[in-house]
Amino acid sequence: MKLVYLTLTSIVLSCSKSEYKINYPDEPKVDNILFNHFPDKICNYRHDIYINANFYRNNEAIFLKYEECDKKDSLISIYEKKSIAKYNSKNNCLFIINSTETIESLNDNIKVMDTIKYSGKECFIKNIPVPNFKIYFDDFKDYTIYVLEAKNGNYSENYKFTHNVIMPEYWNNGYSKGIAINNKNNEVIFWGNMW
Repeated sequence: MKLVYLTLTSIVLSCSKSEYKINYPDEPKVDNILFNHFPDKICNYRHDIYINANFYRNNEAIFLKYEECDKKDSLISIYEKKSIAKYNSKNNCLFIINSTETIESLNDNIKVMDTIKYSGKECFIKNIPVPNFKIYFDDFKDYTIYVLEAKNGNYSENYKFTHNVIMPEYWNNGYSKGIAINNKNNEVIFWGNMW
């Protein structure tokens, strides 16, 4: 199954002068648990939605990216309190979900590179998995990543995930979700990822 990328500009419905309703697509199917924290309305009619439902590759993901109209201080204060983990995108020891996948391997079922050796790397053991943002966003720099929820195990209602050979045993299958904020560019990315 291929990655779906939607740029929505005039398809959304205006709810008021400063709020626009987001219409999330029905296909491909995405488990609700991954995006039930996404907003129904945002201040900007220009936004991007990325969906990856490649369950053959143990990868289901949804992203909503937009530019926030106001300063994100209020968003930051909300998600600082709600988050179970906080990371900087420049961190060289992020625990990245399916880290050796590429956009080409997901789309064309190309064999992935060798897996990472997780044993003995303290940062991987204590960190919570976050998406491989660079697959979806070429310019993913200077973001603060807030993880809101993460659990290991099989939670999909839509897909049957198999043993994941590119994740460590203690996170063999699972999901995580959250929000990433770039203060410099005023960009916000809501995300959910299951593997």
